[in-house]
This record gives sequence, C-alpha cells and structure tokens, in this order.
Amino acid sequence: MTDILILPGFSLKNKDWANQMANEMQPQFEAKMWEWKHWESGESADFSAELEAKAIITQLEKHSNKPINVLAKSIGTYVLANIVKHSPASFSKIILCGIPLNDLKSEEWTIYENFKNVNSRTICFQNDQDPHGNFAQVSKFFEEKDINIPVVKKVANNHDYCYCEEFKSFLA
Repeated sequence: MTDILILPGFSLKNKDWANQMANEMQPQFEAKMWEWKHWESGESADFSAELEAKAIITQLEKHSNKPINVLAKSIGTYVLANIVKHSPASFSKIILCGIPLNDLKSEEWTIYENFKNVNSRTICFQNDQDPHGNFAQVSKFFEEKDINIPVVKKVANNHDYCYCEEFKSFLA
C-alpha cells in the first residue's frame, strides 16, 4: 500500500475535500491529510507556506523509508513547491490541481519553477475556467518557464477538483 499525502487548499472547506479524497482513495491507497495551522486558530494571518513546508518536511523525514505520493490542491501546490525547494525528499508521484495563480503575486509564481528539478512523475489538473487560475494561464506559465509537467484540461468553471478516479488511475 502506498501512502498519499494530501495538501488541501487554504480555506477550511478544503478539509471536507481532503477527507473526501482520502476516503475515496481507500482501500487501494492509504491517504493522510495535512491540516493547516490556521484552520485551528481561525486566523488566516497564521498561515505561512514556509513554516508549513518545514513542518511537513520534518514529518516526511520520519517516514523516509516509504515512497510517498502527493495530491496537492490550490495553496497546497504552493506549499509543495516550497517543500521541493528545501528538501531533497523524493516523491513517487505528484498530482497538482487548481494552481492558484490569481491568488499569488507574480513574483511568487517563480516557486513553481522548483518542479523542474523533481524526478517524480508529476501531472497537473486545471479547470478551464477556474477563477483562481484557469487552464490557459497555468499552461502558458508552465510553457514560458519550461516546467515540463503535463496540464490536463478539465471542463469546469470552479475551483473544485473531485477527480478521484483520475487521481487513482495516475497513482496506480
């Protein structure tokens, strides 16, 4: 059985998404959701991608003997890019979805260039009309920055990423 680390989006409603994904991954995969510190405090100012990344790296180092897959949504993709920047940890496979380019400053986008150095098999799912960053924006950005990750276009005008069957197929 392969472990999957789920890095959800920023808002508390993403906890439901992450739990849904974890439940739907069973029994094929054992999935664990990361809970952001600001969910407990209720203060969005308590969120720090750098601090979350460092805490996750610490946990990953404790389980370094097992290959880890990652499913990251929205701000979770940004935190994962920070993890990749700081940690030589290798992941088996990575699924990115809902990259929130519209929620980040353009100078923050460069963190995604860390994925150029990832040896893991990686894929990105992006809704064609996602208000946080649409398929065209993400595809163009990856192309301009020479980030060689396939971006799968999903037809949806929201930031929901309930494509569990496709996620499981990629991870299998």
